[in-house]
Parts: sequence; structure tokens; C-alpha cells
Amino acid sequence: MDLIEAKQQLKINTNPVSFGIQCQENIFYKAYVSRKRIAGMCELIILWKNRKYKKKLIVHYLRMSFSHEGVQEYSVEIIKKQHLGILKKKLQGYVQINLLEAAILIQDAYSQNVRFKTRPAEELEEYKYMLEYDTTNINRRYLMNKLLQEDLTIHEFTNIYLSALRRMDNALLYDCSSVQWQEELGDRNSFILNYGKEYRGYTFLRSGIKDILIEGNAYIIDVFAVVITAQEEIMKIIYNIVMQKRDGYYCVDAFRETSRENLQGDHPDNPFNYRVYCTAYHLLAACEIKSWLNNEPEVLVTGELQDCTIYKWLQEADKPGEEFNINDKILAEYIVTKDELLIFAKKPNNLIKAEKKAAEYMNFCIKLQKKYYMPVQKIYQYIITKGKCLNRYSGTSALIHFTDSSPLLEYIKSSSEGVISLGAQVSYFYEKKKNGENNVPCFKEYYLSKNWLKIYTYGEEVDKGIEQLLMNASVKDIVYDFELENYYDLFIPPITEQRKWYIYGVLQRFYHEANELSKYGVVPVLEDVLRIYGAVKTASKIG
Repeated sequence: MDLIEAKQQLKINTNPVSFGIQCQENIFYKAYVSRKRIAGMCELIILWKNRKYKKKLIVHYLRMSFSHEGVQEYSVEIIKKQHLGILKKKLQGYVQINLLEAAILIQDAYSQNVRFKTRPAEELEEYKYMLEYDTTNINRRYLMNKLLQEDLTIHEFTNIYLSALRRMDNALLYDCSSVQWQEELGDRNSFILNYGKEYRGYTFLRSGIKDILIEGNAYIIDVFAVVITAQEEIMKIIYNIVMQKRDGYYCVDAFRETSRENLQGDHPDNPFNYRVYCTAYHLLAACEIKSWLNNEPEVLVTGELQDCTIYKWLQEADKPGEEFNINDKILAEYIVTKDELLIFAKKPNNLIKAEKKAAEYMNFCIKLQKKYYMPVQKIYQYIITKGKCLNRYSGTSALIHFTDSSPLLEYIKSSSEGVISLGAQVSYFYEKKKNGENNVPCFKEYYLSKNWLKIYTYGEEVDKGIEQLLMNASVKDIVYDFELENYYDLFIPPITEQRKWYIYGVLQRFYHEANELSKYGVVPVLEDVLRIYGAVKTASKIG
């Protein structure tokens, strides 16, 4: 089906204000479009004068996507001319265009509905005359230049072109091309509807620039894209782009694929070959967690297995002028089983933000178990096999009570890569990763509140981290997590009864201070520890 046939299949408008009457009664006044067109979306506002209602304006609002969604929203409102000033304030940053340029944008968005067989906004049936305008001889490159910044760098323009390729925005690919390259691409409408059919089965994971050479007035650019194919292969594709700058704007003179390579799981260019920071919680009410995540606007369900649901917390829309990495778009991920919640993220600051949200809204139904730093594939392996593959990646930790944490704070600040405030009394610090013995990644994180510190170390024993702290502040008490778990083996002797009572006294002091660290689950509640020790009844009578 071509675009003309698709237009004809829109339902005939039976509204009294039909196509012919609308064109006779309304006179185009002005149109404005947001600059988001190069990012694959835009808001378009068209103002019409009416022959009958001379003191009023008819306003057409459209929200459009130039991926598969096409014309998403189309609404009409009548306003008094005296309110035009209020509307213009809302249009700051928008670009004024003419009627045929507005029609081009609507036609291009609608072509995506045709191409991907998606339903456009119902109101388009009533105002389909916007699809009837003849825009054949309009200079689309001039329109695109209006929406592009004149000071774009070659890197930014190249990434904009790659972002259009990624979302299959063929109209933008065509309009960013030189006249000579457009002649090779052929008819614009045919190109929009037919180019890149193989990409429909691809999911783009990464794209970026490998190299730029300058030859005379031409830029010879090697770029790459990493995709998952319809056969679930991870493939790296190399393209060559030739660009020139004409009249102050870049344009594409040629674009061709040069090579392909299948990427195995351990390949450094494989986007799934990375480590994540992970926190595991015991769930008391899985349905409550799912309800909370389902109602978070930035969190989406992205997978469902037999015994678990996978969610992703996504950041806002891509920045088309920057290199794309799907992992950067994902702030954090959640896996919910019937009795466990795993939260993990590529960056520690994103994980702690996700932890904070969970603590604020779901503290009553989660209990922190362990924290890990591990390959992301191991998490999914754990979910599928329910094995113990996570244990080797868990952090070792301790709760430390200092006499005065002021000098300690200066040391932690100086050695940390970042800090996040978790409230009036709690600060979270994380150190930059480094490679330890056998090239194992190592790093530390700290939760500090008043004179209490919870330290987690990864890739090395917690005692090494504590040694550094002792050089900067005096310590009252230290309690290790393996002690709170009553863990012992061939190398760690069982905890004595005397030590258990000592630990109980330390935790009593901690909770007596109503320390805010307790909100984040990094210090277990007294009752849970005593239950592990088998001494709840006895201990509860003391003190």
C-alpha cells in the first residue's frame, strides 16, 4: 500500500464541518513546531482564522512520532484572539513554519502509521485534508535546516543521522541527504515506505563514531551500530558515511554498509558484557511491590518469565546528538519473584536512588539480604537456575561505631567518586572502581549517619577497608555481617555467647539513637538477629 492508497482508506468524515466546508471557512494564520523533530518526535500547533467567528481562532494541536507510532494525538480547540498572547508564551522555543511545511510533518508522521500498520489518532479522519496538500515541490531540506542548529558539530550531526537510522525515521534520513545522494535514493515517498526493511527485525543496542577523516571539503566517517537481529544474534555493523557542509549545514553525500561481525558473549563490544551493582531483598508481599512498580511512570514491564517479572526504570528520551548506548538509557532494573526482589544498575548512584525509592514506599514489605557487584548475565542465570552463583560476588560488610566521625568524613569525601544524600542524617559514598588481585574489580561503598558507618567492600576483604578507616578515626565498636548471620566455617570459628551479647548491646545502642540508617535495611532489626542466635525470649528480658 502506498501513501495515496492509505489516505483514501481513512474513513469519510460525516461531520457537518467536513473537508470542503472546513477549507472554505478557515483561513490559515500561523503554525509552530517544536525543535524535537530531529529527536524523532514533535509537537505541532496550527492556528486558523474563521470567517464566521472573527474574534476567535481555531487551534490544532498535534503530537507526532517519527518511529512506528506516527500521528499520536490530534485535538482542536477554539480560543479568543485576546488569549493569543498566553499561547505564544507557551510556544517559546518553537519554530514558526508555513502551512505546507506543517502538512509535510503530518504527512511524514502518517507515513510511519502506514509503514508499520499502526493506528493514527482518530481525529486525523476528521482533518485528513492536511494529508491532501500537494507538498511535492516544497524544499524539505530548508524545513529541516530550520529545525537544526547552525552550530552543530560533525559529531552531533553524524549521531543525529544514526539516531534516525535506529528508529527507522526514513524521512529524516532522506532530508538530511544532498541532492546528489537523494537522486541515488530515488523517489522520496517510496524511500520512506520501503527503505531498511531488514531493520524492522533489529533492536539497536549501541551506535557511535569510529573515525573521521577530512579530504578536501568532504568528511569520511566510519560509524558502527550494535544490534540484536531477528535470529537473536548480537551483531556489529560498520558503515561508511561521506558528508559535506553546504550553506552552513551538513548533509550526507553517501551512506554504505562495509562489514558485519557476530559478537560472542565475552566480546568487549557486546553491550551485555558488563557488571552491575545489585541489592537483593527478601519479599514479604510480592503483590505490593508489583503494584508499586506498575504505578511508577518511568518504570516499565520489559519481561515476564515463569516465576518472575522484570522491570526497567528508564530515563527520558535520547539525546540524538550523542552516541547511543541502550545501557545508559536504563537507570536501574528490578526482578520480582514470589519471595525476592533484585534491584541492579550499571552505576552505583542509580542503584542507591532505586534503593531509596524502595525504602521510602515499600519498607514495610522488603528486607535487605545481600549486596553484590557482578556480571549482569549471572543475575539472569541465577533467576533461571535458582543456584548459588551470586555468593562469590557478594560484598563483605561491617557496622562500625566511631567516637567522632568528623575526621572520618573528610577521608571518605577525599577518597570517594560520588556522594548522595539519603536524608538529613544519612549520606551514601562510593569509591571509584579499581582492579585488585587477579584483575578482580574492587571498590567500597559507605553509608554514614552521625557516628555510625556501614561499609561494604567488593573484590577484597572488609578488614582491609576497616584498616584504612582506623587510621583516620577512633572506633568504639565493630560488628561484621557474618557475625549477624551467625556464619562460621573451617576458617571462621563459631561466635561465642559472650560475643553475641556484645553484638546485641551494640545494636541496642544503635536503635536507641533512632538512627536513620535503619530505614535502608543495612542494619538488621534486633528481633531478626536474635532469632538467628536462637535467643529472642531470653534476650528480650534483659535491659
